[in-house]
Amino acid sequence: MELHHAKNRKDNRLALRLMNKFRNEYFEGNPPFEMTWDFYKDLMRSGGVEPWLYMNGKNVIAYLDLAPGITRGVPSISIATIYIVPRYRKNNISNSIYNAVEQLAKSYGGLFNIQVEERFFLNNEQKYRDLGFMYYEVNGETNSIGEYKDKTYLLFKQQVDKDSIPRLHR
Repeated sequence: MELHHAKNRKDNRLALRLMNKFRNEYFEGNPPFEMTWDFYKDLMRSGGVEPWLYMNGKNVIAYLDLAPGITRGVPSISIATIYIVPRYRKNNISNSIYNAVEQLAKSYGGLFNIQVEERFFLNNEQKYRDLGFMYYEVNGETNSIGEYKDKTYLLFKQQVDKDSIPRLHR
């Protein structure tokens, strides 16, 4: 299985379809709007996130929004959104995806983190701990296209600054 940057029109159309499936689940069947092709292209041009696909041969396993940036003064890659195709869920696939993105970040000399909204973080804290995420910080409550529904946590596998990022609590 491998990460694949969605660069061509076909990949981006697939990414858009999966993004809308994610949004339908996230908003519990009632997204405020359907993401159109034009809106998607504008979002990708903004440079905030990049669409990636996690694939097994020609089979798409997951869609990811990866956000390159700087975290604590160090280059970083963050998973801002992840949508795993339902038939691949519960196969410990998230760990494989996290490891692939972590290796991508390391290949650029950077840090890896995931963005997790508070409701998912609090309900799955042990899962994140089991996957090796040990530190967090609370991120802002807005993103490039509006407000998050919940506070958002950045979870790290590596210690970035022991004084400013507390260990997972409880």
